Amino acid sequence: EHENAKPKSLQEVESEVKDIVAENTARDQAAEKGRDAIKQLRAGSEASAIAQKFGAELVEPGYVARDDTKVPEAILNKAFVLTRPAEDASTVGGLAISGGDYAVVLLKAVREDAQTDSDSKSASMRQFLDYGDREVEATFDAMEAAADVRIQRENFENL
Repeated sequence: EHENAKPKSLQEVESEVKDIVAENTARDQAAEKGRDAIKQLRAGSEASAIAQKFGAELVEPGYVARDDTKVPEAILNKAFVLTRPAEDASTVGGLAISGGDYAVVLLKAVREDAQTDSDSKSASMRQFLDYGDREVEATFDAMEAAADVRIQRENFENL
């Protein structure tokens, strides 16, 4: 027999709510540390010192291609939408990744592969599409930063 849907009691969802609050808190803390690391990198701090300070793993894969598998896809995509660094400089960006972690991407150089004439048109199109990807990414970052989520902790005091 069919029963109409009804809201669950607080006791029925207590564990789930605690897990969600803990996960959101951890994700927010990781993102805050990531943004702090980005600020320090842009100010000239060494990546190894910052990784040590935050207890993070420093991975230096070297040059990577778009279809490289030695770097997780989300991080690889972020690296390819970052602005090309000036000579003897680097570009820094960050992103939330699965598991509630936050990755900081430090782009030190871009190496162009040799192209044939037929490749130049596709390279031009790729640049155009990359620009669009960067704009979409920036829009999502702005939307995420502007999101206003309030956790009313007083509702969880007795949990």
